[in-house]
Amino acid sequence: HLHHGLDPLAGSVACVEAVMKMYKEASSPSEREALMIPLREALMAAASQSNKVIAEADLASHRAAMEAGPPPVETVEDMPPSDMMGFPSSYKVTRPDEEEQQQQQPAAVAAEKDENEVKLREVRDALVNARGDDGRLGLRADLSSEEASDLADKIRGMKGILLDEVMSQ
Repeated sequence: HLHHGLDPLAGSVACVEAVMKMYKEASSPSEREALMIPLREALMAAASQSNKVIAEADLASHRAAMEAGPPPVETVEDMPPSDMMGFPSSYKVTRPDEEEQQQQQPAAVAAEKDENEVKLREVRDALVNARGDDGRLGLRADLSSEEASDLADKIRGMKGILLDEVMSQ
């Protein structure tokens, strides 16, 4: 069987298996009833240990990312001019036959893209305005909870816009 050093859940899983085996092999309802609490405790302990292992893995990933440092772009303003999807606007990311189709886009699709561009620029501007070195996560220390909440809502909205654009490509 697995060694505890290699598998942090080995002990919990073994305990659950042992209690489950006893529960399945119980010959009477009263024996099964007597095993309900130990079974629940074993399952809860396994769930708790699983949560701990997952949290530790997430923390290790976070620490590794923090040690790796920030991405090469220092601030939003240092980003190259782009079409807000991460591609510099000088790139042409279409094949020749697609260019003709894109030039014949219905006005509604073009208007939606313009509306999305405006929304994405608003989010970018809000991020630039909230930037600061004195607060947490690269934000201003004097950022009010309302401003932070509004910023979070805008970022969630941006995620939806970007997902819509990716899915419609």
